[in-house]
Amino acid sequence: MANKKLIPSIGKKFGKWTVISESRIYLGGNTKWMCECDCGNKSSVAMNNLMNGNSTQCQRCSAKERGLKKRKGLGKISGEMWNQITRSKSVDITIQEAWDIFVSQNSKCAVSGREIEIYGYPYDKEKTTAILCRKNIDDYYWLHKDVSNLKPFAIAHDDWIRLIIEVANYQINEEK
Repeated sequence: MANKKLIPSIGKKFGKWTVISESRIYLGGNTKWMCECDCGNKSSVAMNNLMNGNSTQCQRCSAKERGLKKRKGLGKISGEMWNQITRSKSVDITIQEAWDIFVSQNSKCAVSGREIEIYGYPYDKEKTTAILCRKNIDDYYWLHKDVSNLKPFAIAHDDWIRLIIEVANYQINEEK
């Protein structure tokens, strides 16, 4: 009986990798195959690494997976984001309570009803529009960052007027 050599075929999946073509790059006698990860990243992967399971995804997905296993956050709130929140102000609630408030507000600003977003993995302060604010001595809510900066000099005057009207209309509708 002849010993059949296993070779990847185009379209075959190995973890998150899909073989898309033979690279024809030979390194130490090992064929490399061009693969596409489920995330869209492409890379040339050694055949032996595909076959023995040493390579199942791209480096970006692998790093993300490692980060998620080590993360100290909750929901969309990363440990890094929570550290910045608690470092910059006195917060007497847990990350669990903060996340529960975010969920109970349906990802909307408590004052304007605007959609709020948290980009926590990795934390992106510029894209994150949600700001945790203290309502009173022991009550917190999430606001849209534009609402939390409701100062006429913080944004263009016309935008400021529109935002004030938006907040007023939302508050009127909430009282009905």
